[in-house]
Amino acid sequence: MNTPSQHAKRIGILVVFVLFITACGGTNAAPPISDADTVASLVASTLQAVQAQATPTLAATATPIPASPIPPTLPPTLPPATFTLTPLPTLPPATRVQFQTGATLAVITGQIQPGQTLNYVVQAAKGQPLVALLDSPNHDTKLSITGADGTALLSAASGLSNWEGLLPATQDYYIQVTGGAAAQNFSLNVTIVARVQFGSGETRVVVKGSTVGGYAVSYVAYAAKGQKMDVILNIPGDKAALTVWGFEDGIPYARAQTGTKDVSLDLPATQDYIIEVVPQAGQVIEFSMTIRIK
Repeated sequence: MNTPSQHAKRIGILVVFVLFITACGGTNAAPPISDADTVASLVASTLQAVQAQATPTLAATATPIPASPIPPTLPPTLPPATFTLTPLPTLPPATRVQFQTGATLAVITGQIQPGQTLNYVVQAAKGQPLVALLDSPNHDTKLSITGADGTALLSAASGLSNWEGLLPATQDYYIQVTGGAAAQNFSLNVTIVARVQFGSGETRVVVKGSTVGGYAVSYVAYAAKGQKMDVILNIPGDKAALTVWGFEDGIPYARAQTGTKDVSLDLPATQDYIIEVVPQAGQVIEFSMTIRIK
C-alpha cells in the first residue's frame, strides 16, 4: 500500500507533466485540480489528445519506374562476301610422252589427217629448257605448247613447228600437233635438258650417263661472261663427240660433226650453255664427262 507521502509525490509529478503538455498545447489556463483522481483523469485525457494530434508516420511506398527498354546491340551490317573463281583451263585428253631411263630426248612418230589435232603431255621442272621440233614431208604441220595452268608458251596461230625456252613452272605441258592440208607422217622430237648441279663452292662436276636408244643426251650449265668453261668427254674410242651452244644466243661453240671431245671456252655471254653428248650412228655409249667452270 502506498503511503500518503508517496501518493503526494506521484500527484506532484503528474501535475508537472500536465502543466508541461498544456503549455505546449496553447495559452489557455489549466482548470483547477481538485484531487488525485481528477489529476489522473486529466493526465489520461491529455495523453489521448497528444497522441491524436501526433503526425502519423507514413510508410514509404516506392513507385516503380518503368525500365527503359535497351535495344540489343546488333552487329554491323556487312556487305555479302564475294568470291572470284578462276576457272581452270580445260585440258584435252593427251598421250603422255615416255622417256627411257637416263634419256633426255623422246621421239614421237605417227600419221596425222588434214586439220587433225593430236595432243601429247610431258612433265618438267621449273627452269628446265624444253626443245620441241616438229617435222613433216609437207612442212605445214603446226605446233602449240600450253602449261597445265593455262600459260601459253606457243600458239598454233603462230604457224611455227619448233620451240625452245625455259619452263616457267613445275607442271605438265601440253604439246599439240595440228595437221596440214593433206594426210602425212610426222616426227616430233621433245628434249627436256638435264641441269648440271654444282656442289657448294665447287667449280667442277663429273656426270655419267648413256646415250639411251642411240639418242644424244643434253645437259645445261649456267655461266657468266668472262668465265672459262672446260668440258672433257671420256668414252672408249671415237664413238661420240660434243656439241656446245648458247641457249639464249643460239650460237654453236663446238660441233659433234668435227669429232671434238675436249672443249675449252672463254665464255662470251652470261647465259645457259647446252652441252650435248652425241653418239655416232645411233650407238649406245656409256660415258663420263667432266665440266669445269671457273
